[in-house]
Amino acid sequence: MKDIPKHRESGEPYAARSRKGKENRITAEMRVSEKGNEYEVLYYSKNAQRALLEMIKEGEK
Repeated sequence: MKDIPKHRESGEPYAARSRKGKENRITAEMRVSEKGNEYEVLYYSKNAQRALLEMIKEGEK
């Protein structure tokens, strides 16, 4: 997967990946819709999915 640009075409900055995101292998890919709109797709490894679920469960307490 290629590197994500640091800024959108509009000049708006993308959010930086955190250390935990890198450790859990959360990656992103930029795509362009058929209508020409940019959007970001996030991919979560199994470990990242588990970590996210744990964070949600902790927040519900």
